[in-house]
Amino acid sequence: MKVEPRLLEHPFYQAWTEGKVSEEQLSNYAYAYQQIIDKVPYWWQKILAAAGKQAEYQWIVEEEKEHAQLWRQWRQTLPEPTEKIDMSEFIDWMDNLSPDELLGALHVFEIQQPEVAKTKKDGLVQFYNYNWEDLSLKYFDEHMREEPHIKAGKELMKYFDMSAVEKGFKEGARRWFETLNAFMQKEEALC
Repeated sequence: MKVEPRLLEHPFYQAWTEGKVSEEQLSNYAYAYQQIIDKVPYWWQKILAAAGKQAEYQWIVEEEKEHAQLWRQWRQTLPEPTEKIDMSEFIDWMDNLSPDELLGALHVFEIQQPEVAKTKKDGLVQFYNYNWEDLSLKYFDEHMREEPHIKAGKELMKYFDMSAVEKGFKEGARRWFETLNAFMQKEEALC
């Protein structure tokens, strides 16, 4: 399955890699995305329950709960944004997917994480006064090593309808990409 569009192609992440994202945009992103990151363990739990594989793969749910805490640590290094961005439309969409589609939508996010996390951490260190060893950036370190989750996602696919997984993957790629539109400056916003 081909990822189209890719998260790193989004103008928000491209601006991040060039140091052109304002502190307010970073704050908006960090605080808004917390809503999504907090839901990831629930989405994995839904997938595992549908596959009957909770015992075998529960470690993913536990790791994702830890990742939500790591995201919170990074988020707390930024000022609280003046504008609160609501991610409920995306969350509702994910919540209402069948487990098959949800696996596809989550997998398209997971497989991009190593590259996205490294790119974001590089940008934070280069342009935003963080250092590479900064413990508040541990979330990004964890996601540079996302291979176990990627492998688990592929293994779980055999328990699901692949046409539905592919549908979720394709639509998920677009929806994850579009979540980043909310963090663009008004004059830069995508149509």
